[in-house]
Amino acid sequence: NASFIKQLAYCQQQFGPLQSHEVYGLAPHPALGGGEPSLKHRFKTDVIPYLTMVSQLDQFEVMMDIVQYAKSVGLMSE
Repeated sequence: NASFIKQLAYCQQQFGPLQSHEVYGLAPHPALGGGEPSLKHRFKTDVIPYLTMVSQLDQFEVMMDIVQYAKSVGLMSE
């Protein structure tokens, strides 16, 4: 979706590409009162601590493989 692509492109420009142990996160997280996700709430962090924290906030599920999606739309190289 267009919003996801815009946010991914913004994060890559602001924070650089992700390494295998990183993720673009939200602060404050919507489950903690952060409201709708927006560009100003994005940051780059280590994936394990972030997903550990997020998984305790609400029922956790992975909705899509974002790396595969980013590659399919040309935002990341193969």
